[in-house]
Amino acid sequence: MPATTKVFNRQISNSAELAEALKLAMSYAGYSAPIETTSGSTIYLRFPVEVPVDDYTIHLEVSISSSLGLRQTLLKDWSPSASSFPKSQPSDSEDYDQGLIIFNCCNHPELRVVDVYQKNAENFLIGAIRPLYKENYWDERVYPFVFIASSSSVSTFFYSFDDSLSPHDSFSYAIDTFPQLVNRNRVTQKYNIITGVFFLTNSGEGICGTFSEEVGRGATSGAIPGDLNLETVDKIYLILATGTAGLVVETYWPEEV
Repeated sequence: MPATTKVFNRQISNSAELAEALKLAMSYAGYSAPIETTSGSTIYLRFPVEVPVDDYTIHLEVSISSSLGLRQTLLKDWSPSASSFPKSQPSDSEDYDQGLIIFNCCNHPELRVVDVYQKNAENFLIGAIRPLYKENYWDERVYPFVFIASSSSVSTFFYSFDDSLSPHDSFSYAIDTFPQLVNRNRVTQKYNIITGVFFLTNSGEGICGTFSEEVGRGATSGAIPGDLNLETVDKIYLILATGTAGLVVETYWPEEV
């Protein structure tokens, strides 16, 4: 099924307001309420992530600094009383200015994410990424098959756990990209899209998963996150990351909330 997508904006002046907006956005992306804590001036939101095994739990931790910086990390077997637990490689921190911030919320089994966007600043995908298909060697009872965007770059890497929690002993992965997928096709006047893209190790060891035909890369140069790309008369794609081979997901017309 295509993604259910919603979009809204908020005037944000402090970290508490950003946390409230992000909690609402994540609920639209399909997450249940987080456990919220503070440490010093940093707010932590820990959202449970659904995985198809009972061997462990996964949480997505989003930290919000007083300077409106967002960072995300995956936690394994975290609980409010846990003193130690495995963590994924944390993402870069993306900072926002006080002012209008747009939240593009995507509820899709493979991309349960919120694109946090601000004009003249970076956009950032917050949330768990799980390609529909994983290679048979990847035993999810042992190795969590959950990933997060590492940064705001369109050709960003994706991070997860490493060492004994990765079959590749590595935390870094990537979606294959297409350097020629940039501008509108002058013959058809379409911004073309390639779907069913591969999820690859970033250590050169090949394919570890594949996305469904609802997720792809698109020629999105000149677009902004939240724009729509009509590949055919009956398919609409939400642009989540822009530029050369931007990240897109099939959707219905987004609902404004």
